Amino acid sequence: MLKWPHWRNAGIYALLLAIALVMVFPLLWLLSTSFKGPTENLLATPPQLLP
Repeated sequence: MLKWPHWRNAGIYALLLAIALVMVFPLLWLLSTSFKGPTENLLATPPQLLP
């Protein structure tokens, strides 16, 4: 049987992973828009993540 600290550690790691994904997403967006050509609409709705 797992003790309480193991579940707490799993929750902390899940929270840290979620925060890391939120922090990395703008960098991925920056890279994806840098590879788009001048004819592509950068402000399209809905936005395209991949060029």
